[in-house]
Amino acid sequence: MRNPKNLQQEFWDNHNNRQKLNISICSNSDVEVKKINEYQLLIIHIPRATRTQRPVYINNNPMTGTYKRNYEGDYRCHKEEIEQMFRDASNEPQDFQVLDNFNFNDIDPETLKVFRQRFSNREPDHPWLAYNDQQLLHQLGGWRRDRNSSKEGLTVAGLLMFGRERSILDAFPHYSLDYQEKFSDDPEKR
Repeated sequence: MRNPKNLQQEFWDNHNNRQKLNISICSNSDVEVKKINEYQLLIIHIPRATRTQRPVYINNNPMTGTYKRNYEGDYRCHKEEIEQMFRDASNEPQDFQVLDNFNFNDIDPETLKVFRQRFSNREPDHPWLAYNDQQLLHQLGGWRRDRNSSKEGLTVAGLLMFGRERSILDAFPHYSLDYQEKFSDDPEKR
């Protein structure tokens, strides 16, 4: 029978070893030795990793060392799940990302024109209305320059809001627009 204090030390050694585990998520309050009947048990509560901590992985390889718990077992995560965790961990919103190989030609001019008209009807004196289309898109977050990489271009938000259908499908092959219309008893309200 192994000494629970030795097991506890072994746990902390591995937990804090960056060669074994990429991020430490347990605190002292998550680990305890508890006596149940004549047995001393080491009880470890593993808290859920926050969005910015994920993926948590072992052995310096997120693609082979990331697991998820489903019911009674642990299952290796698929590449797509791991990539999504990395995207979700970013402090930058996903729709703020500058898209590679997309440009102003991927914008549907009629959609932008209709938006500009509605914006003008609502805020006729707004200073952004004096901007050209690319400057307006920049103000709206649909076009940006990444200050770290100096990469400039159309953002995910800009493409989804104003993009041509074919361009949207090129960027997001599984894209599908769905909406639900709810009617009010009052004919003046949608």
